[in-house]
Amino acid sequence: MSGAFEPEQILALDLPSTLFRLQFWRPFSAACFLGKPSMSWATTLYLLIKYGCELEQEVGSSAYAKFLILQFFLLIGLGSMIGLPFFANSLVTAIIYAASRLHPMANIQFQFGIKLKYYMLPFGLMVIEMLQAQSVAAIIPHICGVLTAHFHHFFAVVWPQIQNDLNGGSSDRRRQVSSSLSPSLSALNKPGRKLFPSSVAQKEASSSSNTQLVELDDAEEEDDDDTLFDDTEFDDDDDLSDDDGLFDEDF
Repeated sequence: MSGAFEPEQILALDLPSTLFRLQFWRPFSAACFLGKPSMSWATTLYLLIKYGCELEQEVGSSAYAKFLILQFFLLIGLGSMIGLPFFANSLVTAIIYAASRLHPMANIQFQFGIKLKYYMLPFGLMVIEMLQAQSVAAIIPHICGVLTAHFHHFFAVVWPQIQNDLNGGSSDRRRQVSSSLSPSLSALNKPGRKLFPSSVAQKEASSSSNTQLVELDDAEEEDDDDTLFDDTEFDDDDDLSDDDGLFDEDF
């Protein structure tokens, strides 16, 4: 009877119990339960805080929240298919993988003073987890996290780049023209540089373009005025030369 109240049985992911017994807490508890307090539990919590904050600062809170929601549902489906009771470690690995893809070739300090490239960090953590648990099965949650995070990375980053390459240089030319016409808007749209909402940026860009058009119109009007003055001076010179001719004839 006491075994029925073990956390592993109450908090584990179980879709039939969630749907038919209305135990709606199971997906959320499976995503949050890191196991019994231990050194591995503390290390996982540290990695979650460190790389989660780093990813949120890089992409923004809104994009970070959307990423977590997507990973949550993907891991529910994948965990249900392979019988994974808890996927909190998978979620942490997905966050680390997503953060590593932002600067994949950056050098980081790993355990025991080992230096790795940033993209190698999730796989290095897999090896450490396998050595600590002394079982190859310990890397299965981490593999699930890498798969779901790469699913997001592929459709958010890789696939748009492929489409851009297939479209040829037309999109590049459009970007060059748009950046030359509205440099302030292109600067605000850089990652990590969104200081104003897009509507404000568009208003500023339109106002700057209108200012440029007004300046061009003023310059054209000044040129026209200079041309008129030059023509008038030329006509006055012609009249003076005609009058001189008449005086000469009378003389």
